Amino acid sequence: MGEFKKLVREGKVKYVGLSEASPDTIRRAHAVHPITAVQLEWSLWTRDIEEDVISVCRFIHPLTHIVISIFSTSAPENLRCSMIYPFIQLFSV
Repeated sequence: MGEFKKLVREGKVKYVGLSEASPDTIRRAHAVHPITAVQLEWSLWTRDIEEDVISVCRFIHPLTHIVISIFSTSAPENLRCSMIYPFIQLFSV
């Protein structure tokens, strides 16, 4: 995180986000530099983040907004990986 903080200071990076981070990782990273986004799997099958990760994010930034993305009914034209979309449709309603 120290290097990311340096890149933000130099103007080379605007924001810092984390992907698949544990609550401890989020706390440690935020202690060095504010975290803008945390990307995690959250679905009907994966609900464990509700107990710890979301509460940590709300504590760190009380105005946190949770954005849920919903896949459209058709794949984007510029989708690089054509194999993943049929898999996603399998689990969509």
